[in-house]
Amino acid sequence: MGRVAAEGVGLLAAALARADGATCRIVEVPRVSAVPGRPAQTVRVRVCSGARGRTYARGGTTYGTTYVTGGNPRTCADDRLRHEAVHVLQWQRWGLLLPLLYGIAELRAGGDPTRNRFEAAAGLRDGGYA
Repeated sequence: MGRVAAEGVGLLAAALARADGATCRIVEVPRVSAVPGRPAQTVRVRVCSGARGRTYARGGTTYGTTYVTGGNPRTCADDRLRHEAVHVLQWQRWGLLLPLLYGIAELRAGGDPTRNRFEAAAGLRDGGYA
């Protein structure tokens, strides 16, 4: 169920990102693991870059299987895409519960992404937070 929800949310996010000026493409991100000790896998991420900023927060936001970001090339570097691919795996695991769980983690962290468990699991250095 989580994978289906992640794909549906991702397709909707891509449509909204395109309306916000983004161009979308599929990127295969190798060697991604959402849980330390689990085998790494290749994760397909729909990357929508060039959005004007109405459809993402911070440097970019992953909705389901889609990562939406602006025009800064740094936000589409390999390390950042590896970070966002972990968020895709989180969406696939938690489905529509993820926004609620992420929001609770964000409140507990006081808005500090370095203390948000979902950001930490995705890799603070890869995400540009460390």
